[in-house]
Amino acid sequence: MIKNLKEMLPYLLIIMVSYYLLPYLLIKDTGSGMSTLLFLLPMIISITSHIYGYKSKKFNFIFNILVGLLFLPVVFIYMNTSALIYVIIYSIISLILNYLGKTL
Repeated sequence: MIKNLKEMLPYLLIIMVSYYLLPYLLIKDTGSGMSTLLFLLPMIISITSHIYGYKSKKFNFIFNILVGLLFLPVVFIYMNTSALIYVIIYSIISLILNYLGKTL
């Protein structure tokens, strides 16, 4: 279990830094907020999850759940509860790309 967490940590740190830093730096109005939530963060999650699946050669369901759960505090810090759906969306994106990375 600890070996798995150590293996996931660099990828989760990239995602976590993106979650906390990008909304603070980029969200100034509704348009920039939507482009960050709909394009920039999913792109970072996709790339990171795909690389994690490719390098580790395994599908890790815990990683995908953590990707979603790490976004949960961001919703309450920078946004309102209407952004809670992105927790599920980001987990699903991570799930799909992690699986694709493992299979390639």
